[in-house]
Amino acid sequence: MITYLNLGKKGNLGNQLFQVASTLSIAEKNNQNFVFPSWAYAHYFINDLPILSDEKKQFETVQEVAYNYHELLLPIGDYNLNGWFQSERYFNVESVKEQFKFKPELIKIIEDKYKKHINSKHILISVR
Repeated sequence: MITYLNLGKKGNLGNQLFQVASTLSIAEKNNQNFVFPSWAYAHYFINDLPILSDEKKQFETVQEVAYNYHELLLPIGDYNLNGWFQSERYFNVESVKEQFKFKPELIKIIEDKYKKHINSKHILISVR
């Protein structure tokens, strides 16, 4: 089982999205399950993240080697990823897109709030 126990404690939303995306994709690549601690932003997405139910479970820490991509091949076990994991090379884009589908009610709120801007000729949105 692979997790990111510092989710929500290390960086802001953009960093946390990378951490979730990388964790689930590293788990997928290594044919293992993934699980997360409770996450403040989880309720915005259609797909629930599996939540760590055993807070006392012991995980072996896997430290990010460098501030760039490094392939992680992990034998079956319980691992806690620690680092930033800010490379798209860590994750499976299709799996991540599926995991990060927004709830329709959130989309409606955003469309209503920014209707004037969405309907204008030019728009720039910076999300990070």
